[in-house]
Amino acid sequence: MKTFHHITIFVLPLVLFAVSGCGGEKRPSDLPTLFPVSVTVEQEGKPIPGAVVTLNHSDGDAKWSASCETGSDGVAKNFFTNGKYKGVAAGKFQVCVRKLERGAVEKVDLPPEPTDQYERFLWRQKYEESQKRSESYDLIEAKYFDPRLSELEIEVTVGGKNEFTIDAGTPARYIYNR
Repeated sequence: MKTFHHITIFVLPLVLFAVSGCGGEKRPSDLPTLFPVSVTVEQEGKPIPGAVVTLNHSDGDAKWSASCETGSDGVAKNFFTNGKYKGVAAGKFQVCVRKLERGAVEKVDLPPEPTDQYERFLWRQKYEESQKRSESYDLIEAKYFDPRLSELEIEVTVGGKNEFTIDAGTPARYIYNR
């Protein structure tokens, strides 16, 4: 009987902990049921890898927006609502797509840091300038990534396949405004 008592003392707390969960963040009580969604993004029939796809409710309620990045095949399939909850709520969504091409860091060979204070000041200015990135570019027209302009829409349904293909227009290259 003592053995049973000792096992109960050690096992019962473990069982209670496992049943109650790890104490992580709880899902909001008003979070709707979320569904898997797949969005293929193309430009002129070619997939766009590395694009960020954002789904905003067409009614303007941003509470349950979802986003995902396209893979090498141009498909976004791991959407997270509010960045935390896997899947997308049912409903009509405005689709925004953005892809940036980051400029490379320009490398400049500089002489060793001078000892003279004024010369060191000039050297540091030149060093800081050499570390700036060259321009970055938007590779998709603003009408597809600006929520005020995008006319791309999808409808996520409860019983549907929820697989969509969207055309993000012709390739573009605009200087990215930070």
